[in-house]
Amino acid sequence: LEMGDQLVRSLIRMMAQEYEYDGDDTKFVDEADSGVWSAEAVFEDSRTWKLCKAALCAAFVPQLVHCKAGCFINDTNEQVYCHGSSCNNNYRPMVNTFSARGGLADDWLVYSDSMKLTKVSIMESTAVSAPYVLLFARKVNMTPGASNGKHVDFDGWRGLLAGGEAGARILERLRHNLAEAIQVLLDNQSATMLRADLVDALLGAFEDPRLALLP
Repeated sequence: LEMGDQLVRSLIRMMAQEYEYDGDDTKFVDEADSGVWSAEAVFEDSRTWKLCKAALCAAFVPQLVHCKAGCFINDTNEQVYCHGSSCNNNYRPMVNTFSARGGLADDWLVYSDSMKLTKVSIMESTAVSAPYVLLFARKVNMTPGASNGKHVDFDGWRGLLAGGEAGARILERLRHNLAEAIQVLLDNQSATMLRADLVDALLGAFEDPRLALLP
């Protein structure tokens, strides 16, 4: 969290100095303590943690691996491993039992970097469910010729969308609205916060079973 805090500060400082960005969040870089990056602040509110995972996906896609049958598989179907120092070294997909909708399995890892010696190891990683991956993938397409719009291609992966045509419409609408809202904020140099209604829609989508990927 401290590394993330410093990275955000340095990126905003660069935007202000090199690209004349003058949004409200520029004053954040000079505050000694932002007050929002402690573990307690992140994890005590499920909304905050979901949005943190969303930000990580937005930043690091397509650096993803799929957790399958106790193994981590990348987009070339190669088995990779979490670094021995990672808290996810022995991770197995889990469902959030406190979710209002019953929960979706966090069966993807988004990671910061990887290295290859005798095997490929991924470094810092966070477990997320399929809706995070689909909403923030660089490119999403329905597979040509797929019936009912259920098959979806995204960043080198192919999956079966649980919600069929309904899920495809939800995914397409949210991705469009998100891209449009972010572009407006960037154009206005005010990328501090998305509209409340869009944030609520995203939070709901993260637990929407129609955006799950079937095994």
